[in-house]
Amino acid sequence: MTTQNLTSRDVTGMMFHGLAQADLSDGWPQTISGNPINDSRGYIKPVYTDSAGGMRRMRLPRAEHRVRTYEYEVVADKFEATVNVPIDDLSRDQTGMLRRRIDEQITQPVSTHWNELCTETITSNVLGPDGKAMFAADHEQGESGAQSNIYTLDITDPTKPDASNIEDIVWAAWEGMTQLKNDAARPAVYADRFMLMVPPKYMKPTLVALRAETIADGAVLRQNTLGSSVNSEFSVSIVSNRWLPSTNNDMYLFAEDGRSLIRLTEFEARPKKKAEGSDFEFDNREHVYGVERAVGVAPWHWPSAAKLSFT
Repeated sequence: MTTQNLTSRDVTGMMFHGLAQADLSDGWPQTISGNPINDSRGYIKPVYTDSAGGMRRMRLPRAEHRVRTYEYEVVADKFEATVNVPIDDLSRDQTGMLRRRIDEQITQPVSTHWNELCTETITSNVLGPDGKAMFAADHEQGESGAQSNIYTLDITDPTKPDASNIEDIVWAAWEGMTQLKNDAARPAVYADRFMLMVPPKYMKPTLVALRAETIADGAVLRQNTLGSSVNSEFSVSIVSNRWLPSTNNDMYLFAEDGRSLIRLTEFEARPKKKAEGSDFEFDNREHVYGVERAVGVAPWHWPSAAKLSFT
């Protein structure tokens, strides 16, 4: 199908159609952060609370167990994606390339925006409600004592871990996460489903580590202890995240409880344009089409997330 003599209304229709078809949840952001909170003010001050304890033997008079709270603010930043279209392209596009440009420069960036923002929050170590970086060796709340959600493994080549290396570090992280304590010194994580986020360069050995029945450990072929036939304690899904820096030798393990991050939406994608009759069109013989969006992401429940690093 060819397209000729397009108008700004046609191009705007392309944007609306593309945005309507886009999957803005895109899987894994939903898994580790739940649904976005909608607030037209552009910021929220959610109250982060520790646990007030748990079941205990009743003693009279009853002891007070007050909930500890942390003040925290999540702010929505404004983002945009635009594309400039020469007037001549509107009348000469016979191959549908304009629609492709709209998809590549507007629709696709919007549909993967949560992925990008969540990854940025994960890798930049933004401060969380407890005043510590999301991944730190000195998290502490109430009676928990100092705790870490960073796990490292020394290997020969950190850029090329094998399935055995990944098996070892995932077990270490799972063991560590299940022993983290809340402010009352009780378990902070109860999940039995986890998500392992890896850069593309680690995807092949990770698939072997989590899916194969046997793996090579040096010169020995042995049973994979993460395999479903052996491990009945927890399950691990895999996500290859192209937004992770390729120069880092890190993976991330998240409890699938939707609590690691918190997301805020002030307003979703709004199409904008400078088109027929505008001074911009007269001065430049082109139109500008785009979208604006106001959203934000911040760390939330650090015990539900772990950083796994090869050194």
